[in-house]
Amino acid sequence: MKKNLPPPSVPKHLAIAVTFHYVEERLTFLSRISDHFASLADKLTVFIVTNVRDRERVAKIEGAVGGKGFEVNFLAPIALGHPFLLTWSHFAVFHKLMRDESISHFMYLEDDILIRRESMEYWIQGRELLRATKFYPSFLRVEQKADSERWFASDCVGRVEVAKLPRVKFGDELWFIGLPRPYQACTCMTARR
Repeated sequence: MKKNLPPPSVPKHLAIAVTFHYVEERLTFLSRISDHFASLADKLTVFIVTNVRDRERVAKIEGAVGGKGFEVNFLAPIALGHPFLLTWSHFAVFHKLMRDESISHFMYLEDDILIRRESMEYWIQGRELLRATKFYPSFLRVEQKADSERWFASDCVGRVEVAKLPRVKFGDELWFIGLPRPYQACTCMTARR
């Protein structure tokens, strides 16, 4: 561990909202990411925000995420308009949960974003380091093609000149860099009280 980093930890109580636009083949992604939820915090409140209400499909979602050491809640917004707006529906969940003073952190995920305990520990450490700055930590989304061993930063579609980007340095080896136009399929934030 680098000497500048605070000790690793996880949130005391994390509220997670996952957007899941129902496609049966994607239940395997949802199952895989939810396998790691219990390791992300001491206590969890999980919401699946979906576009389905019928008993059969909700039961399939429950089968993918249930029995993993946390309670799952469901929200199916009414009069959504366009299906892409489902990704904004977690705001209503978080707005309501902001009144719950036991919740220390909020996380939004799309249904195929895998966050492991090590990533959450990194985020907590980064938040402590950046607390006195105008920066906030984030996650860099990477993907691996099925026929390749290489990882790709899927949201960086071109070269970036690091020297021209906003950044904060902690010694010679630890930098936080603000990428241009980052896609936020996953956000994490602390509860402000």
